[in-house]
Amino acid sequence: MTLLHKTLKNLNLGGEIMKGVKRFEVVSSEGAIESYRVIVDKETGVNYLYISNGTSGGLTVLLDSEGKPIITKAK
Repeated sequence: MTLLHKTLKNLNLGGEIMKGVKRFEVVSSEGAIESYRVIVDKETGVNYLYISNGTSGGLTVLLDSEGKPIITKAK
């Protein structure tokens, strides 16, 4: 397991964290061996793209056409 995978696991993406509150939500997921996930930080609304391929992976902020982070408004 890579350091990035361990970090994401510690963040408990899509799972419960402190006091049962889910901070991160996986809003889109595609693929099996090579997978793509769009993850939203529910506190800030910032959207992230997480790509994994086997034991490798990467995480980046999704940007709009002006280079600003894509923000999802709270429901």
